[in-house]
Amino acid sequence: ERERERLLSAFSTLHLLAQLRVWSAQTGACERILAGHSDAVRCVCFDGRFVVSCSYDNTVRVWDPSLPNESACLHVLRGHVARVYSLQAEGHTVCSGSLDTTIRVWDLEHGNCQFILNGHDVLVGVLKLRGKTLASGGADCVVRLWDVTLGMYVLVRFFFFFFLARRKQMEKQN
Repeated sequence: ERERERLLSAFSTLHLLAQLRVWSAQTGACERILAGHSDAVRCVCFDGRFVVSCSYDNTVRVWDPSLPNESACLHVLRGHVARVYSLQAEGHTVCSGSLDTTIRVWDLEHGNCQFILNGHDVLVGVLKLRGKTLASGGADCVVRLWDVTLGMYVLVRFFFFFFLARRKQMEKQN
């Protein structure tokens, strides 16, 4: 139904750090403000019921925007020791990638960390979750595929070496 569609935005200023705003797609009016992060919000996901956000405050938060403001934050997911840059949510699973080089797999309903995935050498900046498979891209030029039900990687691709080989091939042609 069109009248139930919502839009999300993250809003940060020096005075109002890291507010999430829920907007009506029909009227364009701000319906809710979700506040709680103490630093800039990097990414937001919304599945129709829950809002999940990650922040430079090293946390992931799970929100239910249908609840009153004081109880809208259901879980504060702590564990990353550096800024959280990437986020994916599907079903009951949330995955977060951080500057601390780890990916954490969380249970959305209970707020528990199910797995800590290690494998990148630097920032994990991109995540894509589809079913039980998570693709992660790091600033180390590595893409990994993970099974989030087992907490282990299933495939690794080193694109940096491909880039260097392609560059040398192009130099030879010139």
